[in-house]
Amino acid sequence: MSEKVQDGLKKLDPENDNHWTMDGQAKLDTVKFLSGVSVTRDELEKIAPGFNRQAMKDYVARLKA
Repeated sequence: MSEKVQDGLKKLDPENDNHWTMDGQAKLDTVKFLSGVSVTRDELEKIAPGFNRQAMKDYVARLKA
């Protein structure tokens, strides 16, 4: 399960407001859509500690560098 969720997280677009909550957390319904797995906020935090919009922006920037 966690591998599918991680794969879904990698598909989130840090520039797409529909992928994120107002406080920068991944929207759980979007994670479910992209990964095919339903997770709670607590489960997501265990799978990807500290993951948020800024972390995704940093990840994308490193890929482009």
